[in-house]
Amino acid sequence: MVVTTLDRIEPGMSVVVLGLEGSGPGRRRLMDMGILPRTTIEVVRRAPLEDPTEYRVKGYNLMMRREDAERVLVRILAGDGGRPIPLILLPAGARGRIVALRAGPGLRSRLSAMGLVEGANLSVVSLERGRIVVDLGGRAVVLRKGLAMKVMVVTAGD
Repeated sequence: MVVTTLDRIEPGMSVVVLGLEGSGPGRRRLMDMGILPRTTIEVVRRAPLEDPTEYRVKGYNLMMRREDAERVLVRILAGDGGRPIPLILLPAGARGRIVALRAGPGLRSRLSAMGLVEGANLSVVSLERGRIVVDLGGRAVVLRKGLAMKVMVVTAGD
């Protein structure tokens, strides 16, 4: 099960809310908007500067700022041996297997030189804004968000 925060989900993906972090009026405002546990949310699109983001919740669309979306814990509705998800969405400590590369021949060759090939197993070491560090069989590889979006993975079964 892939658990992350709502701000990390890319447009076109759907998630289920697991809970809300924090307390006070900010939490109450999210709950009043329909962001409750077990609610399905679809990410519709991001604004040009990536903030705010439009979400579809319970049949209506709402815009939410990143600072609010960071407080919503969600489970991705794919990736667990099912439909692949972008590598950037795996949380730190998660293990996965590369199933596809969304890249042309030149970029595919560059990814291959780094060890990122279809069928390769990896684990996420750390996540920082805009980049991800993965372990490929004892070798650390650092990828920027844009590149990590092109590597499609399914989570490894335990």
